[in-house]
Parts: sequence; C-alpha cells; structure tokens
Amino acid sequence: RRFDLGMGGTEATKPLVEEMFDFSCLPEGSTVVDVGGCRGHLSRRVSQKHPHLRFIVQDLPAVIHGVEDTDKVTMMEH
Repeated sequence: RRFDLGMGGTEATKPLVEEMFDFSCLPEGSTVVDVGGCRGHLSRRVSQKHPHLRFIVQDLPAVIHGVEDTDKVTMMEH
C-alpha cells in the first residue's frame, strides 16, 4: 500500500519526463525501452505524440499481468 501511494506521487513528474528528452530526434522505427515502466502509461502517452517510435515496457510479471500490447507498445516481463 505504501509503495502504491508513493508511486501515485509520480503523476506530477510525468509531464517533466516527457519533456526532458526530445523523442522527435530519434530516427523512424527506433525502439525505446522503459525499464520499470509499470503498466506502460508513460510509454503509451509518448507513443501517441511520437508515432514513429516503438516502445518496450519492462516490469515484473505481477505488475504487467493483463496489460495488452498495442501496435507501438510491447509489454515484457523483466
């Protein structure tokens, strides 16, 4: 429960993460790996803004269980 509450506080930093790196500089078809990416919310949002990229979200099996892949975001147990 504490961990979940703490992770909830990261919502405020998500816009910062999206703006910290210029994803548009990556070439067409590049793959971005989000290690510890939870259920892929950030990668999904960035993939909508940068459709030329593909994303792999890596996290624990229990975390990503039941999360569906999309055409741009693939979930991977790590």
